[in-house]
Amino acid sequence: MAPVRRCRLGLLAAIGLLMPVPVAGCDSGCDTTLTATEGTAQRTGSGPVNAEIQLNVSATLTSGGRGVGGVRIAFDGIPPGGGDPVDAGGAVTDANGVARYSGPADAGLASALTPITTATTISYQAQPQVLGSNNPRTPVCNLLSARSPRANLRYRP
Repeated sequence: MAPVRRCRLGLLAAIGLLMPVPVAGCDSGCDTTLTATEGTAQRTGSGPVNAEIQLNVSATLTSGGRGVGGVRIAFDGIPPGGGDPVDAGGAVTDANGVARYSGPADAGLASALTPITTATTISYQAQPQVLGSNNPRTPVCNLLSARSPRANLRYRP
C-alpha cells in the first residue's frame, strides 16, 4: 500500500504545481495600478499577411508606488467599432514595472486591422497574466483581475 500512497501524493503534488497560485493579498493601503500608454500600429507591407502589421505598445505596473517586475502583460486591442477585445501582443515587466512590446501584431488584432485603409485610432488595454519571481516580496493586490484603463492605439495602414 505504501507505494500506491506515495504515487497518489506525488500525483497530487504535481497537479498542485500546475494550478495557478493566488497572488498575495494586501492591506487596504495597497495601491496597485496598471497603466497602458498610447501605442502605434502600422502596416509594414502591402500584402494580406497579418504579420505585416507592426505593433508598439507599453504598460506600467506598480504596487505601493513601486514598479513590479517579472509579470507577463497581455495587450488586447479593441477592434474598430467596438466588440470583444482581441489578442494584440505580450511582454514581461522589467524591474521598473514597464512592459514593452514591439513586433508583429498577434493574429486577432492584425485580422481586425487588415481591412482598414485609412488612418484611425482604436483602443487597447493591458492585463497581467502571471506573477514572476523578479520581485517575489512585492505585494500585489488583485493582480490577475486588474485591467488597465483603455489607451489609444494609432493605426496607420
